[in-house]
Amino acid sequence: MPAQSDITNIFQACIPALTTDIARASSVTTCNAIVPSPTDLDDMFLSSDGKYRIMGALFMHQLELNACQAQQTPLTKFLLANKVDLSKRISTEIMSNGLIRIRPYILGRRKGPINNNYWEGAGGHGVQVSGADYWDINVSSRTGIPVDTRWFNVGERVWTESVGDDGSSLVRAAWTVVDSTVNSGTQTIRLALTAGPSNLPASRKVSVSSHTWTNGPVNAIVYRGTANVSDFESWCAQPPGLISHSEQPFWVETVRDALAIDEQYEEWLGLVLANNPLYANYFHLPVVEYNRQAGEDFYRRFVNTMFFNQPLPNQDINTVSSLQQITTAAIDGSRCVGYKANSIGWYEQWLQCKRVRDFQGQRLSIPSFQKMLYRLLRIRNDTGNKSNEVDVFMPSNYALLFQQALINYYEAKSKSLLRMNIDLSSGEQKSPFGFTFKRFYLDYPNCYLNIITDRFFDDYRDECEARAAATGNAAWKNFGNRIWIIDWSKNYTGILGSNRVVHKTGDLQTLAAVDNSYRCVMRVPTKTTTLMSTTHTQIAECPAGDWIGENIADEVPDHTQEAGDYDDN
Repeated sequence: MPAQSDITNIFQACIPALTTDIARASSVTTCNAIVPSPTDLDDMFLSSDGKYRIMGALFMHQLELNACQAQQTPLTKFLLANKVDLSKRISTEIMSNGLIRIRPYILGRRKGPINNNYWEGAGGHGVQVSGADYWDINVSSRTGIPVDTRWFNVGERVWTESVGDDGSSLVRAAWTVVDSTVNSGTQTIRLALTAGPSNLPASRKVSVSSHTWTNGPVNAIVYRGTANVSDFESWCAQPPGLISHSEQPFWVETVRDALAIDEQYEEWLGLVLANNPLYANYFHLPVVEYNRQAGEDFYRRFVNTMFFNQPLPNQDINTVSSLQQITTAAIDGSRCVGYKANSIGWYEQWLQCKRVRDFQGQRLSIPSFQKMLYRLLRIRNDTGNKSNEVDVFMPSNYALLFQQALINYYEAKSKSLLRMNIDLSSGEQKSPFGFTFKRFYLDYPNCYLNIITDRFFDDYRDECEARAAATGNAAWKNFGNRIWIIDWSKNYTGILGSNRVVHKTGDLQTLAAVDNSYRCVMRVPTKTTTLMSTTHTQIAECPAGDWIGENIADEVPDHTQEAGDYDDN
């Protein structure tokens, strides 16, 4: 049996973080997770009778051999340890005589990528329904995800990013889905513009007046958010599940080992033969895999909501009573239990405080960037963050250009006498959370830059490059270059409450009590739905300590000349 210390080491990496120490670390490159203690691990990984929850029969077989002091080479030990339980992959078929035959192969999965965060929007145009203005746009997946109306459920928020009518501005708009249809393999979503008071300038907004649209997204990147649903409203829409793999046969042979066979072995064999995964593979997505996909999809959309959510019309403390009411059914009729508002995303709050700069495809200037950093660090120091570490998030492609500009800067400062020793095998570092970064010292304003890359930025850049290739408009490529300098000790999600309810349908006793036709039925299909809600808000304590640059020219930044005030946004 493994020692407790071994179990702790094995499972420690799998425990979800309860919180972080970002307030202490001030940088995600040194920030760590706070995880449960070894005592908590006992509760998670030990059953009530004190046994470890490890796969059964094979574990007992190896335990018995070890008890007999069977000798194994290190390679054998490794190969026995380096295993995955595939017993449930065994499939059977019923022959004409009624006997069960085991097929001589198992079907193995070769997985492909799932990218359901970004969607291509094309053919956008305005429509009128009962005098109201809506925007129709066709959406498709660049990675071949099948169309399905459930990807865009009525009531969910989406955002579009597109080229403005001037041919260069990055236009961002927030919408609510009012309809989603699929005709002849083409999915069209109908969107209602969120007409709240966005802090974007007019040149970067979508607007409609007298049925005439300005900056309407004809071709766009579309990404999805959550729905604004209170606990008193009916809502359990879910995205479709995906099987993103091809099935490949892996042939099986049998080797023999002689051990005593008892009733437990016979029971195990019977369970294996009775569990045919072929039906699940081809007709139903396994519940665990589906919940994993749905969970990942929800959190991607939740992150989009955290960043980019916009307020509703009339969402102001002076006009709360004009917001949509949340009503619930009561014996004496429905009654209002509150008013519905949108949480306002961090990006919108940064916009409000003029911390977002649209470069409009212009080249970044290192000297102007340095002056902005000086003022940013002064503000952070005045608000309690004394660190001289600055986390700079950007896509990997642009990080290479940015790093080249820093090298050019120091070469010019040293009058071409700069010598650099670069270890190509270990140039990048890994943070405790897994961020990949490179660290540079900047003489002015005397700080360390942590150039951090992440798939959040790389995926967006990749989508922009795809739109540039598809539309022939090079402005899309500049859209993909963005720099985020965020003090994450001052930007966070506030949780005000959470709720979880489980509903089960198809209970046989309940059905028999109300429907006499069920009194002779022994089993019925059941369905369980778990509903979970989180009441949250996005907090940006000090937006002046943050800075966003976007729509930056896809070229090495200039290291010699200033290009204006990057705080004048």
